[in-house]
Amino acid sequence: MKKMLSLWCVSLLCCGTEALAISQDRADSLTHLAQLDLTGLQEVEVKLDDVFDLFDGLVKARKVSVASGVAQDTASAPAVTTLITAQDIEAVGARSLNEALAMVPGLHVGRRGIGYDHIYTLRGIHTNPSPEVLVLLNGIPIKKAHDGRSETDALPASLIQRIEVIRGPGSALYGADAFAGVINIISKTAADIQGTELGVRGGSFNQGELWIAQGQQYGAFDLALMLNWYRSDGHDGWVEEDAQTQLDRLFGSQASLAPGALDAQRDLLHLHLDLGIGDYWRWRGSLRRNQNAGVGLGFGQALDHQAQPDTDSFLTDLTYENRNLSPNWELKAQLSYQTFDSSGNYSLYPPGAFGGAFPDGFLWDIGLQGDQTRVESNALYRGFANHAVRFGAGWQAARLSEVSESRNWGVDLASGFPYPLGSLVDVSNSGEVFLPTATRRNLFAYAQDSWGFSNNWELTAGVRYDDFSDFGNTLNPRLALVWKSTPHLTSKLLFGSAFRAPTLAELGFKNPLIGLGNQSLKAETIDTWELAWDWLVTSDVHMALNLFHYQIKDKIGFPGGQIQYANYGQWRGQGFEWEARWKFSTRAALLFNYAYQNGEDENHQAIADALQQFAYVRLDWMFLPNWFFDFNTRWIADRPRASNDARSALDDYLISDVTLRHKDRKSPWNAAVGIRNLWDTDAREPTTVNIGVTNDLPLPGREWFVELRYLF
Repeated sequence: MKKMLSLWCVSLLCCGTEALAISQDRADSLTHLAQLDLTGLQEVEVKLDDVFDLFDGLVKARKVSVASGVAQDTASAPAVTTLITAQDIEAVGARSLNEALAMVPGLHVGRRGIGYDHIYTLRGIHTNPSPEVLVLLNGIPIKKAHDGRSETDALPASLIQRIEVIRGPGSALYGADAFAGVINIISKTAADIQGTELGVRGGSFNQGELWIAQGQQYGAFDLALMLNWYRSDGHDGWVEEDAQTQLDRLFGSQASLAPGALDAQRDLLHLHLDLGIGDYWRWRGSLRRNQNAGVGLGFGQALDHQAQPDTDSFLTDLTYENRNLSPNWELKAQLSYQTFDSSGNYSLYPPGAFGGAFPDGFLWDIGLQGDQTRVESNALYRGFANHAVRFGAGWQAARLSEVSESRNWGVDLASGFPYPLGSLVDVSNSGEVFLPTATRRNLFAYAQDSWGFSNNWELTAGVRYDDFSDFGNTLNPRLALVWKSTPHLTSKLLFGSAFRAPTLAELGFKNPLIGLGNQSLKAETIDTWELAWDWLVTSDVHMALNLFHYQIKDKIGFPGGQIQYANYGQWRGQGFEWEARWKFSTRAALLFNYAYQNGEDENHQAIADALQQFAYVRLDWMFLPNWFFDFNTRWIADRPRASNDARSALDDYLISDVTLRHKDRKSPWNAAVGIRNLWDTDAREPTTVNIGVTNDLPLPGREWFVELRYLF
C-alpha cells in the first residue's frame, strides 16, 4: 500500500506541475540571468534549472575526471559514472554524504551493527565493512589499512562541491580496493563559496548542526575555510534480542540489556581548509573529531550503553597541477599525509554475562594509532595525433603504529570459550595483543592511452602494476571502446580487472574470539564486462542503461564457520542498471532509476544479504516562485539469507523523504524543512548470522528537520 501511495503522490504532483507550467523560451541560462540587474530579473521567469541545475547541468554538461583522470562528459567517459553536484545535494535536502549517495543507481548505503557504521553495497557486492568500494577525498584514498573502513560517516554536505562515482572496477587507475566501484568526494574551494555562509539545522533525536563556510580571493591566493559541528542522540531503534539474549538462554541468566534501544549517538566536528597558491599549487587540511560515539549493537552484537569511543583523524595534501606545462603536456603531483587515533572502553557483554562469570561485564579497552603517507605524480601527453597518453607512478606506506589492549577475559583455545581474568589486564606489549603493529608499503605505476581512431570511436586501454610489501603484487588492465553512435547516443563496451587488498586485521588478528589472521592471504580479484548506452532522447529526456557481468576469485572470509580468514570462494553475478531523467516542464523534473543483480557463490547459493532489486524515484517541483519541493523514495528488495541462517527472510522496505525549500536568488536567506521516512517504515538492515539479533538492525523511523542559511 505504501509503495502504491508513493507512486500515486509522484503521479499527482507531476500532473499538477504540468498544469501550472508557463510556456516560454527554454533557452534562458544562468549566464544570462547573472548579467541582469534586479529590474531585469523581475521580468524573467526563474526556472528550476536556473536555481538547482537539475537537468541542464547534470545531463547536458556533466563532467567527471574519476573515470580516466581527464575531465570528460559522463556520456563519453570510459566507465559507467554518476555525478552528484552541490546543487543536486541541496535540492534533495541531503544532510550528509550518505544521504546524497542514495540517488546513485545500484548503490545501497546500509548499516552494520558495530558502531552503526555505513556499508556500501554496489551491484550486490556486499562485504562488512565495505572494503570493496574505494573512497577518495580529492583523489586521495582515505581507507584505513587495518580494517578497510573509511571515515566518511556523516560527512557533512556543507563541505561537498561534487561527488563522482564509478560503478564498476577502477584498479587500473586507483589500485587497491577500487573493486566494485569508486566514490570520489570533491571538497569546496573559495570559488564555490564566494563569500560567507552561516547555517543551522535542528530536528528529531535532539539533532543539532551548525556550520560556517567562508571563501575569498587574496591576490594570488584563494582561501576557503569550512567548519561544521553536528550532534545527535541517535534514533531509538528497538532491538528485541541480542547476542546476550542467546547466552542468557544457555546459562539461565538475565543479563541482556535487550529489549532496548541501540546506541547511535554522534558528536562530530569537521574543520577543512583549502588554500590555492597561484595558478598551480593547492594545499588542503581536514580535521575530523568523532567523540562520544554510539556503538550501535555493540562489538559483540550485545547492547552496550557505556562505551563511547573517540576518533580523531587528520588529512593534509599538497597538490601541483599544471595543465599548460607545454603545448602537449599536463603534469600533476600530489603529496598527502593522514593520521588517525581511536580509543574506546567497551563492554562486549553486559555485567553478569556467561552465567555470572563476569560480574563487571566482558570488558575490552583498546586504542589504535596509525598514519599513511602517499606520493603520486602523473603526466598527460597529447603530442601524438588522436592520442592522449597518461602515465604515472607513486609510493605509499600505511602504518599501524600503536595498538593498546586491556581486557578481563581470555580464551580457552581447546573449547573456544572465554574465561575470566578477575580484573583488567594490559596485554598491549605482549604476544597476546589482538592486532600487532604493522607497516604496508606499496609501489605502483600505470599507463593509459585514449585513442580516437575515427571521428566517432575512441579506444581507451590501460594497465596498472602494484607491488605490496606484505602480500605480493598484482596487475590490473582495462579496456573501453566508446562509440558516438549518433550525436545523442553513446555506446560503450567495457572490461576491467580490479583487486581488494587483504586488510592488516585479516592478515594479523591474533585473538580467536574475534578472528585469526592469515599471513598467506592473497588479494581478492574481480573481472567485469559491461555494455552501456547513454541517450539524450530529446532536449528534456535522458536515459542510460548498462549491463554487467562479474566474476570474483579468492574471496576473503571465514569459510565453513572457521575462525581464521582464508581465500575460499568464487562469486559470479550479472545484472543491469537503468536510469531516466525527464524535465517535463520548466518548473519540474523527474528522475527514476532501477537496478537488478543476481549473484551466487561457488556453491550456487545466492550472496547473503546482497540486495537484488533497488529502485529510486525523485520529483523536483518549483510549485511557486522561490518555493521548491522534492519528493524521493527508494525501494530495497530481495536480500537473501545465508544458507545456514534459519531466520525468516528479510523484509523489503520502501522509504520516502520530502523537503520543502524557500530560496530567493535575490535574497541571502535560504530555509528548508524536511521529513525523512515519511511513512514511518520499520526498515531493517541485515545482521550477522547466528549471533543472536533475531530481528536485524533497525533504521531510523520518521524524523524531521528545519534548516536556515544566510549568505553574505
